[in-house]
Amino acid sequence: MMLSLHAVTGIASSLFFIKDYGHTPPINVRVLPDSKTIAVAFVSNIALHGAMDLLPHSHPIPSYLDGIIALLAVSLLFCLKSRYRILVFSCYLGSITPDVIDLGVFRAFHFSRLKIFPWHYTSVFNVLNELYTDASVNMLFNVWIFAICMGIVFFKRKRLRLIFFFSSK
Repeated sequence: MMLSLHAVTGIASSLFFIKDYGHTPPINVRVLPDSKTIAVAFVSNIALHGAMDLLPHSHPIPSYLDGIIALLAVSLLFCLKSRYRILVFSCYLGSITPDVIDLGVFRAFHFSRLKIFPWHYTSVFNVLNELYTDASVNMLFNVWIFAICMGIVFFKRKRLRLIFFFSSK
């Protein structure tokens, strides 16, 4: 799966972990998520990454461009109110960590056979990918996942307005 798609999914999933207090506390009141919520958000996004990688998929853009898009997604943090940045960043980080470690760091140090996350082994991936060998079907999974992320953003738009610093609330 593309790193940028994992990053977008991580950011979209953060909307499920943000607590809605029914009102917005004053800006000078520091309301930070507790460490348990941050840890659960991080770990659940690692699991979500694995579930996404097990779906048949394709890589329609070059990996260097994909990495740049994923890094640009983190610039969204500058648009958030400071009290939500840690939680959204932990979701983002959890969603890209498996690829950064297994496909980035280990490859850079020439440990390409070593994988921490089991869904990155080619034997696991190839068995599942043989179910759908049609490239157009694999591309559809990418489109569906992106559409689901956009649906989450649409249905959680009230919560989204709550976390952006330029919102009226």
